[in-house]
Amino acid sequence: LYPANYIVYGGTYRNQIALQNPLGYQLPTNISIIQADGETPWTDYSYDQETGDIVIRNVTTALKLQAKATPNTYPVTLLLDHLTSDSTHDYTVAHEDTLTIKLKADTGYTLPKDVAVSVGGQPLSAYKYEYSYDPTTGVIQIPSVTGAVEISATGVDAATTFKVELNLIHLTTDPQTIDPIPYGESLSIHFIPTEDYQLPYEHELSIYVDDEPLTHMGYTYDHETGQLTIHHVYGAVKIIARGRKVVQVQVEHDNTTVEGEYSTIEVIAINEDVNLTLDGATSYEMTIEGSENKTTISVNNNSAIEVIKNNGKVVLTGNATLSVESIINKGKMTVREGLTLSSNEMTVINNGTFIDHTGQVQKVEGEGALAIVEPLRADWSYTAGETCMLSVSVNVPASSAEQSSTDFKWQKKENGAWVTLPQLRSTLDSEDEDQPIEIEESVRLSDSYNLTEGEQGSYRCIVTRKYEDGTTMTELCSETTVTYYEPEPEPEPDPNPWPEPDPNPWPEPDPDPYPYPDPVPTYRVTLPEVEGATVDALGSTTLSKGEHFQFRIKISDGYTAENLMVNANGSELLPDAAGVYTIFSIEDNVVVTITGIVKIVPDAVEGIAQDRTILWTNKGQIHIHLAKASTVTVADFAGRMVRAFEGETGDHVILVASGQYVVTIGTETYKVVL
Repeated sequence: LYPANYIVYGGTYRNQIALQNPLGYQLPTNISIIQADGETPWTDYSYDQETGDIVIRNVTTALKLQAKATPNTYPVTLLLDHLTSDSTHDYTVAHEDTLTIKLKADTGYTLPKDVAVSVGGQPLSAYKYEYSYDPTTGVIQIPSVTGAVEISATGVDAATTFKVELNLIHLTTDPQTIDPIPYGESLSIHFIPTEDYQLPYEHELSIYVDDEPLTHMGYTYDHETGQLTIHHVYGAVKIIARGRKVVQVQVEHDNTTVEGEYSTIEVIAINEDVNLTLDGATSYEMTIEGSENKTTISVNNNSAIEVIKNNGKVVLTGNATLSVESIINKGKMTVREGLTLSSNEMTVINNGTFIDHTGQVQKVEGEGALAIVEPLRADWSYTAGETCMLSVSVNVPASSAEQSSTDFKWQKKENGAWVTLPQLRSTLDSEDEDQPIEIEESVRLSDSYNLTEGEQGSYRCIVTRKYEDGTTMTELCSETTVTYYEPEPEPEPDPNPWPEPDPNPWPEPDPDPYPYPDPVPTYRVTLPEVEGATVDALGSTTLSKGEHFQFRIKISDGYTAENLMVNANGSELLPDAAGVYTIFSIEDNVVVTITGIVKIVPDAVEGIAQDRTILWTNKGQIHIHLAKASTVTVADFAGRMVRAFEGETGDHVILVASGQYVVTIGTETYKVVL
């Protein structure tokens, strides 16, 4: 609605309803006008549903107008074969409502795996959660419908079955033979390993349906029991799997070297320490047992262990690369400097004691959760006069921050060994800083170390999270190399800074055939003095030929310019979006004339505020006088934004093409037709 002013007693009020969102809605069929008491309806009015025009006659009291846009209604078309729906009548759905339909299979048929859904002529994707379909119940749900709906589906012959092909190595199944599976039914298989082999892990299974890999959502597998269940079979099934070979290293195999490919490596330290060497070994899983004795695993050649599960005491060391995807620690694990841990996204879950001195583990989950969220830069350099402050920030769980302590220790490498530096400042609790959080509901802790000018070398910060009794829970580190360089010395002054003078510094110039160029003509722009406005020149009014001249008109308080006309030597001028008038390529003296500015006659109704926001149009322009600073937006009836700005108090001019627009000033909305 246009913002309403006061209406003279007994007068007529005219206005127009416009849609805030033309997409998906129509003007209301009816409106309601209530008198000031909030109950008595006002009947002396007319309303045009096509245009939104309202005329209220003989106004003698304050009125309240109520109107609600009517949402569009879209048809729903069902193209079903051997299927029916749960309704016998035609479906319709209102704009942005959720549509739910349940399909039922005809006798002798079953529900299909998939259905095709389109809205407004555009197909929807179930994988993008644009709609959902449950083939076990037949329920289709489309959220927030915005157009005509079409659903296509075909029932499947209930006699349809699919063969199951098994390609197994070192495994048998129960049952040993599998009959064809009816369409949509589940398939359950129990794997049994042969002698000297164990059940495969899930990643060692390959399951295909119609030669396409089956995703993890389509089946469940328990590697402890060997039970595999495919939830629904919709095509020919092929399963490829093999049993796992096990290598077990016990105390009598101390100083053992493991090389080659294995499914599982089990390390058991029973009565004494165990030393194990990985020399190009590959395994899915390594488990370490033995709570009293220590296991030392040395990596001599690049090896790969996908999952390491530690329930004992283990030290990982070596100068090669160990590729690890996941570490699950329930005992004590130390990773020594020199070993390279390689992984795309290594996950470390610590529920015991975990110490990493490689600097490659930045986040630990579990009871000993700790994350270095702002590590040291890999390389750092500074020069004379600059400050070098090394800093590290970590996150610890807020829920256990008071039951544990976190210490920062700074070290420098000297002669190949790390030497602890004196602590120069205390740990800072900076949980309120606006920083990214790596652990949910965390407390941010930071610490820094200032280097004395000239210091350089390798530095690291060791962050230790401890239990209440002082024992280490998790220990991580971050390392950097600092280089100090002297500024380049000033160059030696040139003993002969002044070259020998040229004996002939001023050569005789060629005579100019045209020594006196023609003068450039100048012209004058004359601006008028106008009652009710100030005309400001944006530059000199004396210009050379071909130059441009700009000026601005500011309407004074108490005046209006609804019929403003600006001419330059008789030709009409129009302002740009900023209200600036421009005379291009001046070729002669110019006289500017301004008409159409008139004084506002005070309203006859007592108490009307004169300093108010005013909006009017004139020849492709929307003029706005703002009584106070406000946000102004202009949009067409299709909802496309034409202009938006923060308007200061005063006059503004907006250039637009012919058409219909919705202008919003602050909280008030206007409909404008040009």
